[in-house]
Amino acid sequence: MKTFDFGVPPNPNTENYDALILYNKKDALPSDETIAKAARQEDPKQGLPFVTANTATENCDTMNVVFINNPGSTRQCLALVGGQYQSYHIQRWMRRSDNFRGLNADYPLKLTSRGWTAAGRMEFTPPKD
Repeated sequence: MKTFDFGVPPNPNTENYDALILYNKKDALPSDETIAKAARQEDPKQGLPFVTANTATENCDTMNVVFINNPGSTRQCLALVGGQYQSYHIQRWMRRSDNFRGLNADYPLKLTSRGWTAAGRMEFTPPKD
C-alpha cells in the first residue's frame, strides 16, 4: 500500500499484509529469471517468491486491483476469470437457500446481492420508487 496510492486509506489491520499478483502473460513477469521461474511454478518444491511491489510490477503495462474483505470470517474464496468482457463487476456467491436465512454448507453456491450478510440480513435496502 505504500508503493501505490490507491486513493483510499489502507485498513490499519492490514499493515504488512502481502498481495498475490497473477500475471496473464509471461512477458509481465519480473525480469529476474529466478523470480520469474518461481512465479511460473516450474519447481513444485519451491514456493511463491516474496518480492517488492516495484519488482513484482516492473513489467506490467496495466494493473487491476481488487480490494476484498471477509466480514464474518466466512470460508471465502476468490475467483478471477480472465478473457471475459472487461466490466470490472464483482459477483458475490453464497451457500444459501432461496429464502436466505444465513449461510448453510449444505446448499450450492448461489449468486447473491452484495447487501446480504453471512447471517442472512439485508444490509442495503433498495431505493423505493
